[in-house]
Amino acid sequence: MNNKIRIHFILEGNEEELLFEIIKELGVKECFDFSYENARGGGKIGPYFQARYESDMYDLVYCVYDVDYQYNDSDHMYRQIYDKLYRVLGSDIAVKRVSLCSNPNILLILLLGFDKVDNLKNISESKATNTNLINKYVPKIGNKKTYDASDWQLKLIKEQYLYVDGRYKKLLENGKDLNLNYTLKQIGSNIIPVLKALNDGDIEFFKIAIEEYNKC
Repeated sequence: MNNKIRIHFILEGNEEELLFEIIKELGVKECFDFSYENARGGGKIGPYFQARYESDMYDLVYCVYDVDYQYNDSDHMYRQIYDKLYRVLGSDIAVKRVSLCSNPNILLILLLGFDKVDNLKNISESKATNTNLINKYVPKIGNKKTYDASDWQLKLIKEQYLYVDGRYKKLLENGKDLNLNYTLKQIGSNIIPVLKALNDGDIEFFKIAIEEYNKC
């Protein structure tokens, strides 16, 4: 009988999938039944979530998506995702319980494995604008082509994690300094405590999260 806590993550896109590929390799204990899927676009997160939420396959389902410094923009994808989740769950509190958001984007989290929060404050919501920043840490990206999260670029970032000792540990350590409030016009994310709990095998963290989730 499988008594593991079943935790599922619905991901906005390819950068999020890269992070979770790294987590699967380096950052999740065997006490969890850990799974994820790439929605391949923010517009699909709501329907994906509703289907998983209404099934009995998981104890906890999270949605992982970007804010892009546009928390208050009703036309932005962040707000569209939020609104679809709200229609499923019916309250702001419930949506926030299942949302793991990064401002401006998940690339911020990936770069925490290379540098401290203070040195990432100018990260842009634009992939192309971040080319020089990424080139600083992964020199093969940005020499001839701007950053666009293409497969070969993501593979280079992943290799830095899989083949450089301590890179993921550094991400978690640097992440402790990241503002958990992702609603401001500055960098922030609430994903780090979840990643740390997965890495530490912190069952109690997720038992509490499941209790809250079941109130949705």
